Amino acid sequence: MFRSTFAAVALSTLMLASATGSAQAEEAGKTPAIRCAAAVQAASRSGTVTDAATHACQQALGWAQFVPDELGPVLSNNGVLHLIRGDYQAAIADFNAALRAGAEASSTLNDRGLAEAGLHNYQAAIDSYGQALAKATGNQERIHFNRAMAEEDAGNLKAAYLDYRKAAELAPNWGKAASALSRFKVSHPAMV
Repeated sequence: MFRSTFAAVALSTLMLASATGSAQAEEAGKTPAIRCAAAVQAASRSGTVTDAATHACQQALGWAQFVPDELGPVLSNNGVLHLIRGDYQAAIADFNAALRAGAEASSTLNDRGLAEAGLHNYQAAIDSYGQALAKATGNQERIHFNRAMAEEDAGNLKAAYLDYRKAAELAPNWGKAASALSRFKVSHPAMV
């Protein structure tokens, strides 16, 4: 069973505009990449991808071809839209392209892991989460949690337990990690 839930654990690369000036002036000053990021943020919150969000990111992809520093983040955000839709193959393709284009690695690798887990390719997901952890400077508890879910789905219960435990240690007030950890019964504590 695919345990990963996008809304709770994704770390997508979102670039958001500052809140200055009137709404109309602010909207006019946003780059296509920022409009795409805002659309992805809204889709992440609602769990649904609108036609407007798809259009915003498609526009940003065309624009980003001419702004190399923006291509990676835009591809990553477009991958998140595919992830929300459940189009995991397209999401993985965008995340891989985003990594080649220089997107922020830890969040993109984490999101790629979610897509791989969605395809029930748990070992690939575990590998992506491991790569994400190697590059992560923040949100490590969420990456450990995601890897724990993939480990559990793959039947690697000891590894899953250790990652859930690490997630709970890193974020002691995060109920989701504590709840997942509480499902385990450790019969030989010295072995973990």
